[in-house]
Amino acid sequence: MLSPQQVTELKDEIDHCTKPLIFFDGDNDGLTSFLQLYRYKGDGKGVILKSKPNLTLEHVRRVEEYGPDKIFVFDVALVDQEFIDAVKVPIYWFDHHGPYDRTGGHLKYINSLLWDSTTSPCVMIYQICQKDLWIAALGAIADHQIPYFWKEFVTAYPHLAEDRVYNGPFDVRFNTPLGILIKVFSFNLKGSTTDAMKSIKIMSRITGPDEILNQETAQGRFLFRKYQALNKEYEFLRKKALKAYSKEDPFFIFKYTENQTSFTKDLADDLMYHHQDKVIVLAREKEGHYVMSMRTSESGPVIKDSVERALVGLEGSGGGHAHACGCKIPQEHFETFISRLREELKMPKKTSKGKN
Repeated sequence: MLSPQQVTELKDEIDHCTKPLIFFDGDNDGLTSFLQLYRYKGDGKGVILKSKPNLTLEHVRRVEEYGPDKIFVFDVALVDQEFIDAVKVPIYWFDHHGPYDRTGGHLKYINSLLWDSTTSPCVMIYQICQKDLWIAALGAIADHQIPYFWKEFVTAYPHLAEDRVYNGPFDVRFNTPLGILIKVFSFNLKGSTTDAMKSIKIMSRITGPDEILNQETAQGRFLFRKYQALNKEYEFLRKKALKAYSKEDPFFIFKYTENQTSFTKDLADDLMYHHQDKVIVLAREKEGHYVMSMRTSESGPVIKDSVERALVGLEGSGGGHAHACGCKIPQEHFETFISRLREELKMPKKTSKGKN
């Protein structure tokens, strides 16, 4: 969490901002961070980063086109030094990856890992703005955290989550109506950037969660029906993935070819919750590469460092959090990567008789 002094200073910067440009990662943490700030300010421009979660020199054009007085960056794993050097307005980078060494007097790097925390950006921005409790809770649970304001949330929205003891954020996600909202938000980010931004514009005007869940307005119906349509595709893929399950193998590996819609992150979380004894590896084939999402349970092995070591020399890239990582490698290096990861985690594939 942010300190009281950080909250005061950052709120003052936000309150005295007139034309913010907001870059955010294309998942629910990034999305809900953007929505909170945008709805609090009632102004600004959002830029979603869907294909690659980092800011480069290529994005300077967006800054020059819009002419912001301040830039906010949410849940973006990497901001290139070249981008920072090229941009002359203040940058406020909220994150919980890395952390990375960056310089620039106009850069404020608010990374919770710098003070030994894993607080998500969507939780930090709620500390500052104190607006849209349900959106902040949605983002936190989707990002594998039960936030400090959870008691306040279940009191205000008992129909979204009961006031009881939960066995972690995945228990909330897969056993409450809030979990349905998480899928609605996530699925509305699917498709082209244009399609995603259309849904995000609608989300920025939603008055509350029931407008979506009960389809009370045309805006709520639009978001919910997009979710329903994509959920059919998701459930088909989920059933296909379950056929790859092996009781003997400590890894749950599912490879599939590119479809119109990517559900890799969503399905990885789903399979992890229902198979907490496994290392989940979902690999989607795309343009000669495998784009992967990997998960372990909170009681399972930490995979971040192992994934990074297994990638060395394989022309790939990746990283993430202790129990949730993503990476991209050429198809021909996939088996080598998996073999290395098994060695790193000391979890070799077993035969049905229990032999290696």
